[in-house]
Amino acid sequence: PLGVRDVLVGRIRPEDGLGRKRDREGHRDLQRSIQQFGVLTPITVRPAPDGSGDFLLIKGQGRTLACRLLGIETIPAVVVDDAY
Repeated sequence: PLGVRDVLVGRIRPEDGLGRKRDREGHRDLQRSIQQFGVLTPITVRPAPDGSGDFLLIKGQGRTLACRLLGIETIPAVVVDDAY
């Protein structure tokens, strides 16, 4: 069953080929929002297949980066299985 859980930001890696461009002002707005309200929409990750305990990022690159830049250690995430 899917549910939201807190995941360590330091254990999240980008999925190969995943990447989205956001303008700098968009990043600043997102950072300000997260600083003020926290992460309102969970990111989506899946366990890394290498058994490292890391997670591969599926959705939420901007939110994850903003948390890294703000020094936030955990982020709410929906963890899906490998078939996703």
